[in-house]
Amino acid sequence: MNFLKLQNLDGACFVRRLNRFLVEVKLGVRNQKVLAHLRDPGRLRELLVPGAEILVRSVEGERRKTSFEVIAVKTGKVWVLVNSGLHPDLGEIALNAMGCRIIRREFRAANSRFDFLCECEGARETVVETKGCTLVDNGTAYFPDAPTERGVRHLKELAKLGGYGRLVLFLVVREDAVKLRPNRKMDERFGRAFDEAVDSGVEMGAARFGLRYSDGELSMELLDFIPVER
Repeated sequence: MNFLKLQNLDGACFVRRLNRFLVEVKLGVRNQKVLAHLRDPGRLRELLVPGAEILVRSVEGERRKTSFEVIAVKTGKVWVLVNSGLHPDLGEIALNAMGCRIIRREFRAANSRFDFLCECEGARETVVETKGCTLVDNGTAYFPDAPTERGVRHLKELAKLGGYGRLVLFLVVREDAVKLRPNRKMDERFGRAFDEAVDSGVEMGAARFGLRYSDGELSMELLDFIPVER
């Protein structure tokens, strides 16, 4: 299976971002303003603009501060996933398509916890870290869209890690990209760490997903793998 589906989503309109993880939206059906949890630490400035069409889903929990979480936002005619909680499932879809068998999720090595430990065809056990990418400019996907200490640390530790295959898999969660590059202007340290990782033998891959929404259901399908350039 190369797709993931979510059901019972509500259409809404973006109003404003209150902080890193909290936004205000206006529900389309009820025409009322509510708060929603945003599970994406990126800046998302080109996506979260007043009036943007977004998708949210209702969530429950005694300790929750909100009753909704943001799933995706529409820019032009393209839906973009902005919920990192779905990245592990999308990462597994992409890895399976690459011929890799998941040994476990959340594998600890060195001083970090990485997303997967896999067994890939013709290779030794491989440590995989996934990174969700939402920023696209003229067909090029760029990561990150905000400085990322965590991303730099992961690359540096993968560069030094011995005894395993090593892969960084970028999840490009929108269909309008044809290639991916590190966003050196946004984070020079990440760019340098990217180069060090590549030079040390860390593989870089990028899986492109297309999102389709209709009648409360969002389908996220693996389209292909696009090249990663320096």
